[in-house]
Amino acid sequence: MVAMFNKICSDALMYGQRRVFFESLLMGFVFFPFYAEYGLAFWQESRFLVRKEISACDIVTVVFAVLIVFRLKISYP
Repeated sequence: MVAMFNKICSDALMYGQRRVFFESLLMGFVFFPFYAEYGLAFWQESRFLVRKEISACDIVTVVFAVLIVFRLKISYP
């Protein structure tokens, strides 16, 4: 009885470890575009700021616009 229980538990553990790996990989693929969008916006705004093409107030406006779009992307599939 104990051997059967241990076999079932080891099978479930192996299945769970495989599932966790693939789910974490999927979450990485899902959230990468969101964080890449943040990084791209930050990089582009810093380039504009260095070249004095945009003011700090405009940067804050763009950052909040990107945050709002990020929230809308998550809440609406």
